[in-house]
Amino acid sequence: MKYEQALQALYQRNEFRIKLGLENIQALVKDLKNPLKNYPTIHIAGTNGKGSVANFIAAILKEQGYKVGLYTSPHLIDFRERIQINHKKISKKNVLKGLGEIETIIQRRQMKYKSFEPTYFEVVTALAFKYFKDQRVDIAILETGLGGRLDSTNICDPLVSVITNIGRDHTHILGSKLSEIAYEKAGIIKKDRPLVLGEKRTKQLEVLKKEAKKKKTAPVLTPSFVKKKNKSLSKESFDYLGKQWTLNDLTLNMGGEHQVENALTAITALEQIQKSRFKVSPESIRKGLKKTVWPGRFHLLQENPQLFVDGAHNLEALTMLSKTLKQKQIDPILLFGLMNDKEALPMVKKAASLTNSIYLVQSNVRKALSVHKLKQLFEKIGYSGKLKIGYTIEKGLPSALKQAQKQNRAVCVCGSLYLVGETIQWVGQKNAE
Repeated sequence: MKYEQALQALYQRNEFRIKLGLENIQALVKDLKNPLKNYPTIHIAGTNGKGSVANFIAAILKEQGYKVGLYTSPHLIDFRERIQINHKKISKKNVLKGLGEIETIIQRRQMKYKSFEPTYFEVVTALAFKYFKDQRVDIAILETGLGGRLDSTNICDPLVSVITNIGRDHTHILGSKLSEIAYEKAGIIKKDRPLVLGEKRTKQLEVLKKEAKKKKTAPVLTPSFVKKKNKSLSKESFDYLGKQWTLNDLTLNMGGEHQVENALTAITALEQIQKSRFKVSPESIRKGLKKTVWPGRFHLLQENPQLFVDGAHNLEALTMLSKTLKQKQIDPILLFGLMNDKEALPMVKKAASLTNSIYLVQSNVRKALSVHKLKQLFEKIGYSGKLKIGYTIEKGLPSALKQAQKQNRAVCVCGSLYLVGETIQWVGQKNAE
């Protein structure tokens, strides 16, 4: 079987089907001879920022000289983005080999248990666990896919658990109340293991602290920070004032105050494992943060006119984007689209507050919300700006860029990571012409 055929077979497991529970992944991991016993992990959950935190931690540990596995989701363009070692994607050969072994395990189990049918995410998670074992990583950084308590990654026994924040997303699965969502995220807390919390809001913290107490662990909150002025659109500077380290003039090559918060969370998590064999120097922190790049997160793709992409796909993330745009004094033309599993109306209201010019676009995936339904929502709230149907990135983006050039404005694509991936691809193809 070729790589492309193997991926198609994997996608037939339905990339968007969600089955919460640990039985399938436990069975797969058992038949793979428990790869998680071969390396320590850091486990990260949260509504937003968990991918950025994972990347910061991985970059810092890599800078220190460790061989670091990194498992994140979703991917923007290439499936192999999900599974990396020292920020190098898994090879097609290793994907093909790993999926072949896992498929053999599935078929063998189905002979005994006909109902055994792992999901796409369960298979990919098993693939990551096995690959990290085969490549003998020193440590693996694992990002949850959805929630925490019943997420497939939640069979690890981490050096430290990290919860970035609690917001409203996937409410049809995790619950409509913030307390319910917090409970699900708190499911990654392990008994007598360190816990780092980026979340500081009272209601969410109450739930997280209550669950931490049950597991006999005292949560560590990320410290406040001193943010420095930085005129660059895609950089931030700040001081870290922690319990172990005081680090001045740290620099990120990622824009937005929320990325400073994510960096603080990453550093605080690393402070908690200094008593283990994983020692980290202040210089590795400084270099690792500066080298971290996380595509699709307030990412400047081109100049003249400026084109930003941001994977803001829930209300909290859109609120962060709004704050960043104001801080950077950017008046954007928006390309906006959503998935059909989101609480659309609050997000539409927030998007409407960002600009007086919006192009409605639809991602090329089947769970994308149609531009016509999106248009109805903007009409429902009485949006008074210019509203245009761009249909797709390929059709809408050239028109938006032309308008931006004339009006000396920037274009910002947001609302969906799938749209972000399609935009990055479009720009790459255009530049290659």
